[in-house]
Amino acid sequence: MVLLTQIVQLLPMILLSGLGLLMMRSHHRAWGTESEAEVEPFAQKHFSKRYRRRMQASGMLVLLGVLITGGQFIDGEAHPLVFSIYWVVVLLLTFWLILLAMGDALSIAAYSKVAQGELEQQKRSIEAEFQRLKAQQGNGHAQTQNPAKKEHRHSDNE
Repeated sequence: MVLLTQIVQLLPMILLSGLGLLMMRSHHRAWGTESEAEVEPFAQKHFSKRYRRRMQASGMLVLLGVLITGGQFIDGEAHPLVFSIYWVVVLLLTFWLILLAMGDALSIAAYSKVAQGELEQQKRSIEAEFQRLKAQQGNGHAQTQNPAKKEHRHSDNE
């Protein structure tokens, strides 16, 4: 029974720290491909800030897992001030993690809006070029017919 109690006490550290470490590895791998990609400076700056923000949030998750587990071993009755300060720090770090997540979501939304605008501009440019080329070819009418269609029409007339 004592072993089960100890495992339960270590569970926050195991789960949160494990998740944080897995996320850090994932962000590092993603950053490896994003940092080597040839993208515009605006996109590169966005990816760099996102990587930094996500690594900080993942590291914070590891730290919170350790702190939550460690807080279980502080005797609040013997050391009420230490106990209170400790848990206030844990709460502040938790709020910081929430702010990082919200900032990441807002940053992605803003970046996506800018990227969508750039794609729309490229689409309009390509459509305009298509219309220009279409107009050059005689208002969209093909100047040569498919030889197979000519033969088919010829055989229908006979």
